[in-house]
Amino acid sequence: MQTVIYMSVYKDEPYKDKFSIKNQHDLLLDYIRVYDWELRDIYIDEDISTNQHDKPALNRLINDIKAGTVKNVLVYSISRLARNTKETKALIDLFSDYRCRVTYRLEDIDTLTPDGREQLNMILEVMDKKRPIPKHRTNNKDIG
Repeated sequence: MQTVIYMSVYKDEPYKDKFSIKNQHDLLLDYIRVYDWELRDIYIDEDISTNQHDKPALNRLINDIKAGTVKNVLVYSISRLARNTKETKALIDLFSDYRCRVTYRLEDIDTLTPDGREQLNMILEVMDKKRPIPKHRTNNKDIG
């Protein structure tokens, strides 16, 4: 199966070494070998800001998915694809609309399977609940 890899590392994240492009690359290539997939392309967003919304490699990947040239994406972790639940859900919906499979290596999730989609939805719900409370709300003495 023809597969592309998407990797990213953010310059201001605390575990930058753990999520290095080299580490992601090595783990994802091993995964491709185990499943006997064919590597078609690699998309890398490196040293971008966590607040940066323009991710050139991700934008190129999205355009290729829309063009129908990408049908299988391998990503190290959900956190590598997007930095918040809203962005992640939007990307998942887009991939689904174009019948593009996404496999998250760390979480061992395959979006083409019903179990994989359910597991991903549960993780996203937990991520959504763990969002920090806005500062203006924590300063309000009426909130316990």
